[in-house]
Amino acid sequence: MTNPVLQETIIRTMEDVPERLRNVYSKEILKAFFEKGNYLIRRIVPSGDTRFYLDSGKRITSAMDFLKPLQKQGVYFEGYSVNGGKKSKANVVMLADISGSCRAMTSLALTYMGLMREVFPGGCHLFVFVNHLVPVDRYFSNENVTAAVESINKNVPSRGIYSNYGMPLKELRYDNTGIINKDTTIVMLGDCRNNRNYSGVEEVEWLSKRASNFFVLNPEPRDEWGQGDSIADLYAKSGAVVSMVGSAKDLLTFLQSAGTTRHF
Repeated sequence: MTNPVLQETIIRTMEDVPERLRNVYSKEILKAFFEKGNYLIRRIVPSGDTRFYLDSGKRITSAMDFLKPLQKQGVYFEGYSVNGGKKSKANVVMLADISGSCRAMTSLALTYMGLMREVFPGGCHLFVFVNHLVPVDRYFSNENVTAAVESINKNVPSRGIYSNYGMPLKELRYDNTGIINKDTTIVMLGDCRNNRNYSGVEEVEWLSKRASNFFVLNPEPRDEWGQGDSIADLYAKSGAVVSMVGSAKDLLTFLQSAGTTRHF
């Protein structure tokens, strides 16, 4: 049984592509897709959600959905491959503290990473945490980026819970080992205020050795690291690269520059 559709529109040219798609998917890929005579189907369902499909009827969830028909038509993009050939395996894992003191910065980071997921051929895995690791990729698969971030803030428990960095790091190491390898960049966003809990330094050391890079982005001033219950200095001594991101501009500058270097 198929879901009812309130409205259906055919998109045949770049000029008709909604800004939402332009912001998420590579313009070069979209341009090649239409130049080869392909088209998209935009459907509005009773819930109010807008969904996009290939002319084959497959719902679009990643850049690879555009690339598969293009490769059958003889069009290839460097770093991507569907059936054989060299394929980049670069991937990123983001852990973001969603507690009250970090919520605004985390929302911005999740929005950016949600928009940039297609950049990472090997995958982009997003988690939030307060005292446990919560995978949030499914939100971005079912909703647009803005709605996904709103749903995460609404549905993931955070208020009244004390931060514990050690537990999420253990869960990343022992429960998600398969997504961490030499092609992985780990980005952890948070103030590293740990309420005197286990710090997770052993996990940071292990993850730093297993992954290509481990970045910790801390919104607190450097002279506050290691003060009180801050464990930012311990992570810096355990193999992670700890950087201060004191503003939204700092955060976006880091993510944008990292996204164009070998780290990603």
